[in-house]
Amino acid sequence: MSVPMFADSSLIDPDQFDMLVEAGDSEAAEMLTELLDLFTEESGGNVGELLEKLQTGDEARCIRLAHALAGAAGNLGLMRLSVAARYLENNFNSHSTEELLALGQRIQALYNESIAEYRSKIAAL
Repeated sequence: MSVPMFADSSLIDPDQFDMLVEAGDSEAAEMLTELLDLFTEESGGNVGELLEKLQTGDEARCIRLAHALAGAAGNLGLMRLSVAARYLENNFNSHSTEELLALGQRIQALYNESIAEYRSKIAAL
């Protein structure tokens, strides 16, 4: 089984982003920056740990980390990242170690792409 690229979903869910902008009202950029900073503080280490645990085959920890990442990313509207993490959570046992490592690297790349794109969208407010 090959590892999907997750290109079917948008990098950032425009509806979720717009909802957060509306919730922040006149201070939307500041609020979104704070939310993104909290996300990166919490999830950045989790992505690194996920890659480590994929190498050691710690299934239970990988699934917990993927679950947390999927939820947190979804809350911000980082859809492609959320979908990829949820896929790992739900399909861990369907892949070889090499495929899991490739999936972990894809999640790390999506994490970096998502953060950069989100910062760009905030700057455009």
